[in-house]
Amino acid sequence: MKVMLAITVALCLTLGASAGDEKGAKAIFVDSTSGAVINSTPARNVAGGNSKIAVRKPTASTRAAAPTPVPEVSGLKYYVELVSSNGETSRVTTERVFSSGERILLHVVSSVDGDIWVYQRAPDGRTVTLFPDKRIRDGNAHIVKGVDTILPSPTSWFRFDNQSGTEELWLVLTPRTAAAAPQDSQVTILTASMSYDELTSAAGSKALVVEVDSTGPEQATYAVRRTTNGQPPERIVVPVRLKHR
Repeated sequence: MKVMLAITVALCLTLGASAGDEKGAKAIFVDSTSGAVINSTPARNVAGGNSKIAVRKPTASTRAAAPTPVPEVSGLKYYVELVSSNGETSRVTTERVFSSGERILLHVVSSVDGDIWVYQRAPDGRTVTLFPDKRIRDGNAHIVKGVDTILPSPTSWFRFDNQSGTEELWLVLTPRTAAAAPQDSQVTILTASMSYDELTSAAGSKALVVEVDSTGPEQATYAVRRTTNGQPPERIVVPVRLKHR
């Protein structure tokens, strides 16, 4: 079986196994000890009314730019939308059984700026890159912190081919740092692929916590990884297995 990619692409999402922690992955993602909420809703400017915003002028002690702190937690939230034959979309769980020819969109929200990749395991054991795709944003895989990003794009989709089975996909978020930010997306797309063994090893890390919210009003899968010893955040690798008949 094979998931077809294009501006007629194919892909789907599954739940990663849940790992125990003092807080679940969803709680950590929403509140990473600071009370800050990772919100996929664009910020709105409040205009009119009697609201006033006090602006504090910089002082000598605040003029110097403080170093950007390393985030305590990096996280990824993702969910699936089914695209009907007339173009309407509906949110579905990863437990759904998908049929050949059905199309989906994958929504991802990251708690850090980074690059998002989607791999598929081919029948011969190779890993095949489904996203990024040179036909979409010139192969740009960048994802912005807190923004609900649609994969492969708002004007394209993933589509299941006619070979039924369980599709084994991998969702990979690579956080960006000032030193590691790719300078050329075309170079990145050719050199940043991961082998199946690398994907399996990263996904099995004990530092990764994965939780599936299958009962709430906005069902989604959450994966978070805590930063260790002040080091830059590491990749988040989540297996995605989709039933296809």
